[in-house]
Amino acid sequence: MINNRLNEATIGSAKVIVDILPAGEVIPDTKITPTSITIHNTGNIGAAAWNNHNYMKNCNKSGDRIASWHFTVDDKEIYQAQSTNYKCYHAGCTNGNNTSIGIEICMFDDAERQKKAYLNAIELVKILIKYHG
Repeated sequence: MINNRLNEATIGSAKVIVDILPAGEVIPDTKITPTSITIHNTGNIGAAAWNNHNYMKNCNKSGDRIASWHFTVDDKEIYQAQSTNYKCYHAGCTNGNNTSIGIEICMFDDAERQKKAYLNAIELVKILIKYHG
């Protein structure tokens, strides 16, 4: 990581795509000092990281759903949508959003794909812990 953004080409078995979203409906322009990581599953089986990332991009323009997160992870890709020192709306409470990095792990019916997504998320978390201490 450099300047709160991934600079690795791959993490685990996943290609890294850094696509920082501009301030908008779900991306506030608010700096934070992260002290924790909040991990969720996306809740929509079969949708890849690209799908979930683009959903957030669309919500950032429309405001249809006020939710955002820093990273979306699947078995093949990791998308970064926000620098880790900026706030996203993922933790369900103000304090959590003000102190936590949000990771969404994609869900799959295929056990092998799911395992790879989890392993990629683990490798991402290792990088975040090392970078943020």
